[in-house]
Amino acid sequence: MKTRTLLCVSVILFLADLHAYAQNQFVPAYIIRTTNDTVRGSIDDQNWDVNPKKITFKDSSGRRESLSCRDIKEFSVRGKITEVYRTKSLDLDKGPYDVKDLLGYPSPVVSRDTVFATLYESGTVTLYFLRDETYRTHFLVEKNDRGILDLSIQRYVSDAKLKLIDIYKNQLNKLMADCPGVIMKLAELPYSEKELRSLVVYYNQCVKPAAAKTSNNYSQVKEKIRVVFGLIAGVGFRKDKLKPSLNYHPLAGLSLGPSPNVDAGLWLSFVLPRTRRALEVCAEAEWNYFYQQKKFYFGTSSDLNTVIIAAHIVRADILLRYTLPVNKVAPTFSLGGSMGSAVAYTNTLNNTQEAIPLVQFQWAVIAGAGIAIKNVGLELRYLLSSSLSHRFDLISTPHSLNLTFRYGFPLTKK
Repeated sequence: MKTRTLLCVSVILFLADLHAYAQNQFVPAYIIRTTNDTVRGSIDDQNWDVNPKKITFKDSSGRRESLSCRDIKEFSVRGKITEVYRTKSLDLDKGPYDVKDLLGYPSPVVSRDTVFATLYESGTVTLYFLRDETYRTHFLVEKNDRGILDLSIQRYVSDAKLKLIDIYKNQLNKLMADCPGVIMKLAELPYSEKELRSLVVYYNQCVKPAAAKTSNNYSQVKEKIRVVFGLIAGVGFRKDKLKPSLNYHPLAGLSLGPSPNVDAGLWLSFVLPRTRRALEVCAEAEWNYFYQQKKFYFGTSSDLNTVIIAAHIVRADILLRYTLPVNKVAPTFSLGGSMGSAVAYTNTLNNTQEAIPLVQFQWAVIAGAGIAIKNVGLELRYLLSSSLSHRFDLISTPHSLNLTFRYGFPLTKK
């Protein structure tokens, strides 16, 4: 008992240390201090869902320091994508925005704040993005570095309908009045990243077409879903315990296996953005084969009986896989399900009769843990499958343990 407890505690501590290590993701970066000094080094990139209040910077000597908006004017990280953050002080509307929080009238709550704003588009008019501590999304604009505005949109509920006050359209109209084409675009302009970025690019090209063609203007590239195609193969063991249900069955209580269990197939994985490429949805198409043979005696009979159950199964798996974002060898954890159909099978008792009423369609729950090194993965999988028999007089609980190897070919650029 003490040994088991010690083992559990050791595993928990190991995972905790591994998780803590995974939280530190220092990537190449630079900071610009308030003295206008540019310092290159690395920043702990936390893939912020909410714009950070502080960052951890490490210079070339390895010295770490925690920096806030008071300490630096700008910083940039080069992780999966390059992101630029600038210190900005402005009035922000932090009033209710989610539908469940809305009142029956516009209720802005404006407060002064200093933030790290994410740079989206630069030029004569610069566009920034901010998600504040309330998870409200803001789009910020600044013209020629002369004051920054929070593009305002107010929402409220009236007569059980969502109402909008599009203040941001008037703000943009005043800001971009020197480009005649803007007013036509504002009429149907939604409050969305894609449309606002498109309008800012259009305006910057309108007022300074020569400058817009140069590489001086910054435009943030958005991280996209990464698609990986690959091959999969596995080998392991399967065990079935046949149990009686409502009525007596001569095979009830018989254990089959552990017996060979192999599979091979193809997989397609979609690595989700904004997760440090740690979370992916994986679809697999597999061929699976198992063979079980058992010799046994019925009760007190001296006759030796042989049951053989084997099947070729075509299976589709859906897995959610999490890869700890660490360098080199990365631990992986998977959870998902499977649906399969036996396209060919053997199901005999003494070569003369059907052993069990075999069900053709089967499902399974899959849990796995393993490691990944670049495009190669090795995973130990446990499968708990549905019963082999579709009759109520005999049910089974199939268990499989497979060591699965996979190799991937990225279909999208990093």
